[in-house]
Amino acid sequence: MHIYLAGRYLNKYSNHAILQKWSAAVYLLSSAALFVLVHTSIAHLDSKGIVRLFNYNNPLVILSAISFFFFFRNLRLQSPFVNWAGTCVLGVYLLHDHPLVREHVISRLFSWSQHYSGYQHFLALLGITVLVFVTGLLVDKVREMLLAPVAGYLVKWFELHQADHLFTKETAGKVKR
Repeated sequence: MHIYLAGRYLNKYSNHAILQKWSAAVYLLSSAALFVLVHTSIAHLDSKGIVRLFNYNNPLVILSAISFFFFFRNLRLQSPFVNWAGTCVLGVYLLHDHPLVREHVISRLFSWSQHYSGYQHFLALLGITVLVFVTGLLVDKVREMLLAPVAGYLVKWFELHQADHLFTKETAGKVKR
């Protein structure tokens, strides 16, 4: 979540021209540095230590993720399916990263895939990734269908529509100091 929050903060309060200009270079450099770090650490760390290098508190991972976001920020895809599925990405992430799902489903699928040779293991991981994404997407769309009427009712009940002006582009950049 802190990567999303940091990205949102930068999106709201930073110079977009500079971020847009340098995002590809920063992404490539931070990703290359992370690769070099992992590659040089393989001889000195066990598998858990190497996995920790990819944790979301690693500054290289944070820098890489945020610059990746800004690289694609102004890209406007014309694919209805991609745009539809893109609205669910945060929900898919939150579902698959929940401890019960991560520990009991994904770790079992991963350990199952390790029984195959390299090429088959890669294909199994690709299949697992697609399965987890499609399942998360469907769960998020069902959640949206079930909760949209409840949210609409709460907005009317508590008259929350009066706060809509707080979230418009005109007032988003204005902060009281």
